[in-house]
Amino acid sequence: MDNEKLLSQTISLLRFPLTLGIFFIHFYLAKIGLTIHGVTYGLNNPEWFLYINVYFSGILTAVCVPFFFWISGLLFFYKTDFSLPIYFKKLRRRFRSLFIPYILWNIIAVLWTAKIFIPILSSLFTNASEIKLNLTFSGLLYTFIDNSKGLFILPDSLQPATVLPADGPLWYVRDLMILVLCSPIIYWFIKKLKSFYLLFLYIVFLFFLPDNYFGLLLSSLLFFSWGAYYGINNIDVIAHFRRFKYAPVVFLFITVLDLATYRTPINPIIPKIGEPFGIISFIIIASWLLESGKVKVNKTLANSSFFIFALHTLILGDIAKVLFIAFGMPENPYALLIFYFTVPLIVATICLGFYLIIRYVTPSLCSLLTGGR
Repeated sequence: MDNEKLLSQTISLLRFPLTLGIFFIHFYLAKIGLTIHGVTYGLNNPEWFLYINVYFSGILTAVCVPFFFWISGLLFFYKTDFSLPIYFKKLRRRFRSLFIPYILWNIIAVLWTAKIFIPILSSLFTNASEIKLNLTFSGLLYTFIDNSKGLFILPDSLQPATVLPADGPLWYVRDLMILVLCSPIIYWFIKKLKSFYLLFLYIVFLFFLPDNYFGLLLSSLLFFSWGAYYGINNIDVIAHFRRFKYAPVVFLFITVLDLATYRTPINPIIPKIGEPFGIISFIIIASWLLESGKVKVNKTLANSSFFIFALHTLILGDIAKVLFIAFGMPENPYALLIFYFTVPLIVATICLGFYLIIRYVTPSLCSLLTGGR
């Protein structure tokens, strides 16, 4: 298998496990807990329970979203001579693959959230009575940009730490669309400044990244630009990354160091050092597994990744609560640990089931929701 085909299969192989990693980021049980009828479970547990949660939901999976930006930058410029006609052609394709799914999923998120105002259901949701309706045109627009000012305004104590659309994880798509629009500028910087442009972004990322939405966008710009650098310069990614054969060991060491320094002043910079090593490591490991014949790409899992990514936060909390009540989960750290590892897998299976049903019943709708993936 040549390296070009191997890279394509490696990316396809990684899509589903990276998406599953995002599930664990959003099921940070020891940090956010699980609130049922006003009681929050999962917070009052031994330190070892917290550290396991921190490692899997805060450290090991932190590379997932940067990796998707890296892939997007690589594929946007891959095997093409960038020009204005090609730019507008790519914009038309991204309109279908990004913008239309973005609008549809956020509408679905609004309709799903509206269930809390149904009298028979509202009692099941904590703080439902504190949510204020903002049925204005500006509220409708903000639903797609900053949901804290959208149609349903949460109390200050429940506001997210960053700027999210109604379907929270789709901030990735929103920021990716911004980067795609700015791609001629990114292309110019890479052509003129070459690797110095990436070095500048990485220094800003390490030491000067603001703790707000602008900082999040700068982080996305770094990884999108890094992937774009390989695409623009036609670099053999597989061959290049395999030069860093010890990257997986370094990445593992950094994740352990990250955990060991948790809650210390030096900790914030450690994951920023680890994320590039994580991307290199995942490419090295996945490509080796494919080339050695130990694994094969499952097209269904790869193609469903965007669908389950967009759906999962809409149902993750509700399914977790239903399972918690149905199994009468005790306030026991060992039982909660099994619960922590099991719920994302169950939700992923349910999301995959919805995907298969919609793809079978109405493939045209499925195509719209996935952007033709």
